[in-house]
Amino acid sequence: MKDRNLEALRREHKSKFKAKNTSSVKNQRERGEVALEQTKEEASKEKRRTESAGKPNGQLLAKSVLSRYASLLVIAAGLVGLISFLMMYMRPTFKSEGNQSAISSVNTVPTESENKIEILTESSSPFIEDNREVDFPFEEILELIKTMNEPNVSPEDIVEKYGKASSGSEDNSVKGSKLMTLSYNLVGRKGVVNMHLRSAGGGMELYSVSADFFQNAGESITKSVDDYRTLIPQDKQEGMEVKQAIAELGMPKRIYASKPVKWQVDSLLLEYSTTDNMTVSLFFDEVNGLYRLKSMMTSTV
Repeated sequence: MKDRNLEALRREHKSKFKAKNTSSVKNQRERGEVALEQTKEEASKEKRRTESAGKPNGQLLAKSVLSRYASLLVIAAGLVGLISFLMMYMRPTFKSEGNQSAISSVNTVPTESENKIEILTESSSPFIEDNREVDFPFEEILELIKTMNEPNVSPEDIVEKYGKASSGSEDNSVKGSKLMTLSYNLVGRKGVVNMHLRSAGGGMELYSVSADFFQNAGESITKSVDDYRTLIPQDKQEGMEVKQAIAELGMPKRIYASKPVKWQVDSLLLEYSTTDNMTVSLFFDEVNGLYRLKSMMTSTV
């Protein structure tokens, strides 16, 4: 009886131990599966981070480009500053004496070209009589303009015909060439007539004539721009002759004519002020020895 009870207790204890061991193994298996899942998840996250780092998206790429661009700007600014500093450091300085600055000292040094322009005076030129005044009617100015078509006109020729000029200048800045200006003051300081000569074919020629009137021109401000437009010939109409224009419109504030190199004078200009504060330039073309109105141009005063 005692042996049967002992055997029964042994079987019961064995059964409990087996059940407990089975439960422990099951729990360990479950914990192992959980740990495995966590390991897989961590590995997946790490893989995604690695892929993200290996293939940046557009935003990360843009940030990277901007960062590099900003760095280049900083470097460029530094180089500009360095170059500016070196230029300031290496630039020569000038000593200032009295109230005159170094800059003004440099600017007032005449150039070689300026040194070759001579102002003609009575004491230095046989063509000048200081402050001389002459009477130059329009007819003589027109004849002077026609003289521009002659091949050789010297300063001596002009002085012989019109007397000595009031002032003048001579320009020898171009080697082998000479430019000369003779200016005649009109009586009563009413204006000035300028004659410009240049070297040509071993001699000289008259290539430009201008006359500026300081007085009396104001008396001619009687018409508007539209009034002058009505004078321009249409289609095949013949334009007004220049002498007739002077008679009807009065003395202009400026007369001007010039000729290109190796060409004839084919037009002249009369300039008038208008009642609507404009300036009208009337162009007269040469036709059979007469200058006739052809066109006009306007500009602000």
